[in-house]
Amino acid sequence: GETGVRKDSGEIFAQAIRLAKCHADECVFIDNNESNLIIPKKLGWKTIFHDDKKNDIESLITTLKDLGVVMN
Repeated sequence: GETGVRKDSGEIFAQAIRLAKCHADECVFIDNNESNLIIPKKLGWKTIFHDDKKNDIESLITTLKDLGVVMN
């Protein structure tokens, strides 16, 4: 909300990369709306759909680990 840019615009993801000083292939975007995953995936981000109704945290953690995300 602070950026004034919506998730259906690539600009929000470009801003995130600039702020984080990283590359798209180093980023993971998690959302509960599959349509919000389209743009970041096209931009090279790893994307994960998380079903809020199921809220399967163990599955989410496994998926993140499979993507190489280091969690402390």
